[in-house]
Amino acid sequence: MKGSWRLLLLTLLACAVRLAASNDDAQLYQELFLTESVYAQEARELQLTLFGVSRNRDLSGRRSLATELEYGITDRLQLSVEWRDLRFGKSSLDPERLAVGVKRSFPSLFGKSLHAALGTEVTPDGVAPYVAVARDFRGRRMQVSGHIAAEFDGSDDLEEGGNRRLETSLAFLGAWRRFRYVFEISWDNASIRSAQLCPGLIVRIGRGRDIGFALPMPMSNGGHQSGRARGSIDGATRFMMYLIQEF
Repeated sequence: MKGSWRLLLLTLLACAVRLAASNDDAQLYQELFLTESVYAQEARELQLTLFGVSRNRDLSGRRSLATELEYGITDRLQLSVEWRDLRFGKSSLDPERLAVGVKRSFPSLFGKSLHAALGTEVTPDGVAPYVAVARDFRGRRMQVSGHIAAEFDGSDDLEEGGNRRLETSLAFLGAWRRFRYVFEISWDNASIRSAQLCPGLIVRIGRGRDIGFALPMPMSNGGHQSGRARGSIDGATRFMMYLIQEF
């Protein structure tokens, strides 16, 4: 079984390299699965994202949904409102699941191939500032990106150290026509044992409209819960998908 997963990962990575070809889109994608995007919405542009998760074991529910709205104040400054981890079949319209975020992007740095973003998300539980960086390889239509987020919950329990968490994520992406082949890895507190591997496919199905599919795989039984992925991704997650529409 492990050999099959390794073969799948190698195949997806090979596709990302082999099938990368010319594409006229200045922005390779709108959202990733575990990694924070360096792109902000354009001025007066609104984006709606529906993000679904399926689990094979979870006492609080096998399926959940997140809804996020992102609005561009300027071409480089974005505000977002997100309702996280709504569980199907449960009364979950709870303000505790609400997250508000702000992002400032810095596109086309140092020769137009390097991008960066600074941002933060605020929830009733705490705050999570982050920095994201991406490097384009235009000739081969590829990108390497990553982010580091420091999450602080509102706990007073400083002695246990449970109120701080550092999350790191890397993404490798290749583009071919309407398809984006992506492989991500995310881990917690510098512990590779908590890592999540996440191969995925993003398809551009229309102007301002993407659909994405991913199969997260924890490197250990527990894995970790990714804050980037709508507060929903943990060791029990087996399938993710999202649908994006811009207005």
